[in-house]
Amino acid sequence: MSKKLQSLSAQAAKLAPSSLAFGNKQHPFVGIDEGLNAKQVWDAVSGLVGAGLASGAGSLWYEVYRNPVGSINPLSTEIDFDRAARIQRADRMLRRLTCTDSDVTSSVLAHLHLYRHVVVLSADLGDQHDALRALLSKHVAPVLSSEPRILGVTLVLKDGRTDLAQYVDQIVALFRSQDFRSGFREIVV
Repeated sequence: MSKKLQSLSAQAAKLAPSSLAFGNKQHPFVGIDEGLNAKQVWDAVSGLVGAGLASGAGSLWYEVYRNPVGSINPLSTEIDFDRAARIQRADRMLRRLTCTDSDVTSSVLAHLHLYRHVVVLSADLGDQHDALRALLSKHVAPVLSSEPRILGVTLVLKDGRTDLAQYVDQIVALFRSQDFRSGFREIVV
């Protein structure tokens, strides 16, 4: 097992006992993975936070860029939906320093220290050992199913055949139902 994966397991193992000391947010945090960085998703998630159905929301990923004067701009998600700006930014992106799925998993774990539940929105259906889905299942799920069962992660995956509007509707319906349980749950829409 690589050092990065061992680190994920160690982070997860510390999670349940340490989280008992943190506040109890009534509603989940919504973490958005890179593949769903779309205006339609952000608008819906902003509406959920505004309606009090989610306690917070944010990106789970980052990209590293060179700013216009040439210095490195670390941990920047620079969320925007202007195609020209994205193309211009891509020229400055430092490819080898972009976020990996294990980094996204670490971000999920970090959010569990502040929120009792994290809902991860992702289009990463990959089954490789280092894909987000596999990392959450292998390193986070076992810890969440151990005692005390107070924390939860719901991974909501967008199937490639599902229209983005349908996916967003399902996310909104999930939050309206407030069907969030402790442990790990995966939903494919």
